[in-house]
Amino acid sequence: MSLLTPLYVLGLLAVSLPVVFHLIRRMPRGEFAFSSLMFLSPSPPRLTRRSRLENILLLVLRGAVLSLLAFAFARPFLRQEVPRNASDAAGARTAIVVDASASMRRGDLWRQAVALVDQTIAKSRPLDQLALYLCDDALRPLIQFEDMAQIHPGQRHSVVSQRLQGLSPTFAGTHLGQGLMDAVDIVNNFSDAAGREQRIARRIVLISDMQQGSRLNALADYPWPEDVELELRPVKLAQRSNAGLHRLAERPASANATGELRVRVSNDAESAVDQFRVQWLDDEGRRVGESTAIYVPAGESRAVRIRRPESVAKRLQLSGDGCDFDNSLYFATRSEAELDVVYVGTDAENDPQGLRYYLQRALTDGLARPIKLAGAAPGESLAINSPAETPLVVATQEPTDEQARDLRQYVESGGRLLLVLTEAKPLTALASILNRPPLATEEAQVDDYAMLGKVEFNHPVFAAMAGPHFNDFTQIHFWKYRRLTAEPLEDANVLARFEGGDPALVEWRRGEGRVYVLTSGWQPGDSQLARSWKFVLLVSALVEGDQTGKSDRVYFNVNEPVPIHAPEAGEELTVIKPDGTKVPLPPAAEAFVGTDLPGIYTYEHGDGMDNFAVNVDPLESRTAPLGAETLEQLGCRLVGPTALAENYQRRQHLQDIQLESRQKLWQWLILAALGLVVAETWLAGRTTKPSLTEGM
Repeated sequence: MSLLTPLYVLGLLAVSLPVVFHLIRRMPRGEFAFSSLMFLSPSPPRLTRRSRLENILLLVLRGAVLSLLAFAFARPFLRQEVPRNASDAAGARTAIVVDASASMRRGDLWRQAVALVDQTIAKSRPLDQLALYLCDDALRPLIQFEDMAQIHPGQRHSVVSQRLQGLSPTFAGTHLGQGLMDAVDIVNNFSDAAGREQRIARRIVLISDMQQGSRLNALADYPWPEDVELELRPVKLAQRSNAGLHRLAERPASANATGELRVRVSNDAESAVDQFRVQWLDDEGRRVGESTAIYVPAGESRAVRIRRPESVAKRLQLSGDGCDFDNSLYFATRSEAELDVVYVGTDAENDPQGLRYYLQRALTDGLARPIKLAGAAPGESLAINSPAETPLVVATQEPTDEQARDLRQYVESGGRLLLVLTEAKPLTALASILNRPPLATEEAQVDDYAMLGKVEFNHPVFAAMAGPHFNDFTQIHFWKYRRLTAEPLEDANVLARFEGGDPALVEWRRGEGRVYVLTSGWQPGDSQLARSWKFVLLVSALVEGDQTGKSDRVYFNVNEPVPIHAPEAGEELTVIKPDGTKVPLPPAAEAFVGTDLPGIYTYEHGDGMDNFAVNVDPLESRTAPLGAETLEQLGCRLVGPTALAENYQRRQHLQDIQLESRQKLWQWLILAALGLVVAETWLAGRTTKPSLTEGM
């Protein structure tokens, strides 16, 4: 038997009161003289005990009443023990999540993690449901709940050890927040065949180095379930020191570029080292050139300019750091042909009222790589290279017959021609290029200004502006435009129309190329188009053509998909990984997803070979430990050995209250006390009545 409020047991001290009252004897006060005693000589009284208990049964009844009242107020009940794991006889459902990111490659962290997995499996009970997951930039199952359910409890440890044997951390970054969210969904949505969903406890055991670059922001708006507990099992290094080498963003370099590169060296806050060196290495790991000394105090970072050697060197190595998982930085270059755009017009390069002035700046400053703009007067012959070298020709004046013949051949072989209407007159050259009747134009009547009313955002020319934050063209006003009188244009694709319905941008397909007609110029006299950032996207789309939106990046992080160009029919694509493994790509592949190693990857395609660099996520270098309170602030229900004991005591106290409320033993004690009071009253009356009678 247990007591819910044991302090009321102190009320048993009141049992001493009846004893005290029984020991107090009332002695007569004063002297009374009797006539019959006047002849007797006085004698002293005999000595006896001054106090003596009388009416023992009455004393016992009164003490029992007080004892029953004290026990009633202490609220006794019959206790039932709560299981330590809060899951009764059903066990617990535990998902073990092991951090397998690049930062776990430091020292013996992975060995510590494997040992903690063994401890967790060894402490599990036969009825527990277990699963094991690895987490880096995604949550990957190693042994799921369904698989573990088929394994005898006595063999779990050996099976898990066998699965972990030979595994090692990856080079990927840590997306711990998303991994924990996925683990919560797994432990909540696993279907229990035994029907114990309402009784079983749900638990996630996280084994990680808890470094500051773990990316926990996904948990910021996540409502962590109340019935899922998170237990941290951190692994630590005795020497918490790490420095990392990272690339700073810059314009992509061509294959023959040397010059300077900017890199950043970051040093851990608890590092005891502040002197480092960076050295270029070739493909064989041999040193190239002289090393550069860098001083980086603990907890700080430094941006450094490093000159790239003239010989081929694709790897920059940091020395002086004890943890080398993030000390290599790989650089890649992409072989790119020199591109140029031919401009057919009479306006000068430095005339801000002309079209060439703004086109020149969009090509040289606005695009990812600068493109040369070559000018040609309307009477000159066009020096047009192949469509691969000259992806776009812009004509703001009516081409001559000779130029029209060259442009027709250029378009049919895959080139793109943009004809900008700066005045209203018949488009005879366009008719020659398209092999169709001439188009008549006239100056449109514009009240105040015109705007674009309909844009085909599913077309590659406007695809980059299809997002909700980019598809607003109401800020671009057109003061003038030319109206195409030949409507409808059955053989054309109208990509944009003014609000009145007149075509603004029209496309014709001829052979493998495209011809575009823009009915208004972008110079200030015609519109505000050149002053809008959408003009740069428009020019970029016209230059890239069908490759619009394709990435020309050459730097990626580990496990990041690398977009590839769509292969032509019958073309075989192969990617050579840094370890020499050749990975053939399927014909329908849009990206290469096997970037699991840092280094230089070679991409073989029909036009030759390109390369791209894959490096460790820069956030992995932030290896300083993250406090457990960060997870608590993000809403995780964090538990540990102390918290588990507190939870057990809390659950035990709640169950005690429920048991006492259900049993209500205090009511029976009160009834027993009332019965004893009645008995005591009756007995007290019987014992005092004869004495009164005799005294009369």
